[in-house]
Amino acid sequence: MNMFEVEYDSYRGRYLTASEEIQAGTVIIHEHSFSAIIISKKTSDRFICCHCFKEIFTTPVQCFGCDDELYCSIACKLSSWKSHHWMECFMSSLLGKMTVELKLAFRIILVAAHSMFREENCESIHNVCKDMFQTGSTSKKQKQATLLKSCDENYWSIYSLQRHENEKAIKEQYLSMKNDIRMLTKVLLSIISLYNHLGDFTFPGKNIEHNIGNTFLYSLFKKLNFSSYYENPNFDIRLWKSHIMSSCDTAGSKKGYFPNRSIEDIFSGKPLTEQDLLERLLVHHLLQLRTNTQAIFKICEEKGVQGVQNIEQKRIASALFCKTSLMNHSCSPNTTISFDGLTITVSASKIIKKGEEICHCYGPHCSRHDVKERQRLLKEQYFFTCSCEGCASDLKDDSEQSSFKVQFHAFKCKYCGDPVKPGKDGSGTCINSNCNKVQDLRQSILSYKKCQNGRKLYICIATFK
Repeated sequence: MNMFEVEYDSYRGRYLTASEEIQAGTVIIHEHSFSAIIISKKTSDRFICCHCFKEIFTTPVQCFGCDDELYCSIACKLSSWKSHHWMECFMSSLLGKMTVELKLAFRIILVAAHSMFREENCESIHNVCKDMFQTGSTSKKQKQATLLKSCDENYWSIYSLQRHENEKAIKEQYLSMKNDIRMLTKVLLSIISLYNHLGDFTFPGKNIEHNIGNTFLYSLFKKLNFSSYYENPNFDIRLWKSHIMSSCDTAGSKKGYFPNRSIEDIFSGKPLTEQDLLERLLVHHLLQLRTNTQAIFKICEEKGVQGVQNIEQKRIASALFCKTSLMNHSCSPNTTISFDGLTITVSASKIIKKGEEICHCYGPHCSRHDVKERQRLLKEQYFFTCSCEGCASDLKDDSEQSSFKVQFHAFKCKYCGDPVKPGKDGSGTCINSNCNKVQDLRQSILSYKKCQNGRKLYICIATFK
């Protein structure tokens, strides 16, 4: 049973609130990503499995057809192949030149096609079609009611995330990739044309073709599902490989031959052809990724100078999560997150009262950035002005004592231990009004710079502890 409820308003969109009082340390969300893409395939000393994203402790298992993908087991290799790699494998010459964001948008569509035909996901395709093909007949209230139910782990939950297409930065991102999008669309159309030559057959699963929109999307996703080919007796994987590679080579040799289309053109009206539908889905998911992906980090340890252990966070992947994506940002969040491969766990970091919003940090945190820097970063990346409790408090109290730089980037007073505010002449004054003593910081500053330049962390610790 969920400890949260999905709420909606016009300013915040969908967000999560506690349905009961949640104690610190309680697990609120535990979910597997809908789709993800690996960024770094190796930590300091081990490879990362390209399916489960866990470290490989044994001999890696290679992909069937390429050298790019390594897995921790045969099971992961087979799961990856059925889900998306069956098409990506032979498209490496084309996909290798594209951005991580566009490759992830493409993978979302393949994963959706793979998962769509499970019995429990049939309603998902219906909701997508209702939004895409019957927009005029769906009232705002009906759409909001559907959105409130869309935190289940299915394609509709991902499809209904915000895409911010009216933002200038989003439009610029699309313009920088529009040729790649059109090229990928053309290649996909060429590839799935092979399906028409195999002879149709009854696809196992619930028949949901009960209106024009459903039939259209159902037909396209059927052609993007590996089972549609593998279970067909006329399918020849050698012919398939040759057809894909030929399509990619042909597309890659043609530059700038695609007509200009704006974002407004992409999303206006109903998609009338498979090309319209594919292009709309690719752009739709591409625009969502800027504000909805979750970075997956691993802690990497390396030995530094004189035996000092260097520990750093390394970003290994970007992923989309159905429930976690609904959490709004706070610079002083009430949750923490952890990863086990592609599974995320969201836990309460403090007591969360019933009805209180459940938030996590998108990056800018009150312990790492001052309020102006946080506001700037969030506006640039996520297109909103943060009004969380931490920002409201910092903006209200603009005294020097509450300044982030004074609190976190300061020498320690040798009399009381509070931060010392540096002056222009190399002296410093303790910000504690009960102490307020002036101290000479020149020698401390020189020692700090010397240690910092030489990266002799162990000397810094000895000098300033």
